[in-house]
Amino acid sequence: DSKWEAFIAANLHLYTVPLAIFLRRARELDFSASNFNRSLRTVNRVFRVYSPDVVLCLNRLLRQEAPEYNAIVNRHVQALGPYAPPNLNVLQLLSCAADMKTLLEEVHLQHSKKVGDLDIFQLVAAKVESLIGKGVISGEEKEMNDLIEKARIMVDLPLDYQVVYSPDDTARPTETKDRRTLMDSQGMLTDEGFSKVFTGETKCSPADAVYVGDVTKKRLGRDEVPIL
Repeated sequence: DSKWEAFIAANLHLYTVPLAIFLRRARELDFSASNFNRSLRTVNRVFRVYSPDVVLCLNRLLRQEAPEYNAIVNRHVQALGPYAPPNLNVLQLLSCAADMKTLLEEVHLQHSKKVGDLDIFQLVAAKVESLIGKGVISGEEKEMNDLIEKARIMVDLPLDYQVVYSPDDTARPTETKDRRTLMDSQGMLTDEGFSKVFTGETKCSPADAVYVGDVTKKRLGRDEVPIL
């Protein structure tokens, strides 16, 4: 419909930039057993916006294949001013594929851990429930499959794409390799370590983080009081 396509054109980067930021930050969501469903609902609420028709429209606009909306997009970019991406070609939905894969891998990894923590009786019950189309585990697996289908459409993943992840955290080389370059002797992140955590190249476990307290409540140092 030309009306909603024009609306998307008038708000183009309000669809693309927040999605890119969300996918980059989605690794911070807690997909542990106690918060798995809540975090999955958060992801689904975001993905719900990007229906196949919306994605098709966004791709046409980003690839500049819809000249009839060029004037609308240009006004949108002018309104954003310095906050507008410098080039439409720089921000394509396809450029979010790596972060999307990281998110899907984390979801499946945590689900696998949850299933692995079930005792024999819970596992048998889950199998029985899945046979009759009910149960938490089977429901989560269906949601994850639906998530993959949505992700495939959003960032143009291959039709044969399958989530691949390491079932054992110790198998992840980025977690242990060159650990000394990531933290100093006090356990604080170095500049290189901060960069790798920020970009998602490595992960920071809460168990490894050094608690420094609330800096606003610490005692004043001599160098912070001019009269001293």
